[in-house]
Amino acid sequence: MRPRRVRQRGLAEDTVVIFASDNGGTIASDNAPLRAGKGWLFEGGVRTPLIVRWPGVTSPGAIYRQPVTQLDLFPTLCRAAGAAVAPELDGVDLAPLLAGGDVADRPLRFHAPDYGAFRQGAFARKPTSALRQGSLKLVYDHETRRAAVYDLSRDLSETQDLSGARPKRTSALEDALRRWLRENAALLELAGARPIIHSDSPVGIQRLNQEAAKAMFAGQRAGIDLDEEDALRWITLNAAWALGVHEVTGTLETGKMGDLVIWN
Repeated sequence: MRPRRVRQRGLAEDTVVIFASDNGGTIASDNAPLRAGKGWLFEGGVRTPLIVRWPGVTSPGAIYRQPVTQLDLFPTLCRAAGAAVAPELDGVDLAPLLAGGDVADRPLRFHAPDYGAFRQGAFARKPTSALRQGSLKLVYDHETRRAAVYDLSRDLSETQDLSGARPKRTSALEDALRRWLRENAALLELAGARPIIHSDSPVGIQRLNQEAAKAMFAGQRAGIDLDEEDALRWITLNAAWALGVHEVTGTLETGKMGDLVIWN
């Protein structure tokens, strides 16, 4: 609903309005001084507008310098609605920050594991992950297995790689990123790699079964009869990028299932 209609209906003081973007501008946009754009994990791809009007919480014209992510919107809106929030969520309630306080310092993590059929030309990004802690941001290229570190407080355009000058800090950031990827059984897609499904999370069984069920249902609607193994094979070949965790069933011939890898 448009803000004007909210006011016309007398709901302005009871409505939270959020303006946000899911990614930076495309190659048709000028994201300067930010590097790259949509699909990339440099600031041109992940630094986006976020404007909030929350009567009784936000102040007109206030600017918040602390970095947040859109994962924070769900717990924030739950708070606004008076709903309980599970503590294990990745996002945090932004109400204290929006009211003029702050939220606890935490690492912000990004994972873009795919090549994708559309990633050609200017969109030809390699599988990449990133971690931001304070003003330092590590960008990790999974294909070359190399990390770059940038100080966003001095180098918003991400042109000065500090990994060589600060090896201990780089190693600490990379270890933190690896640990997060491992704990979440994060997916990777690497060209020419044999598929490996890493199993160390009980959540993987549930997620894989959910995706298999959706694939079987979609196949039935399209007139294709898929059994569970066919569905799992289809997921691995065509929809692996959408999965966060997997579980090995022991019944699949993994060597013939596609070119992807699970973080191990």
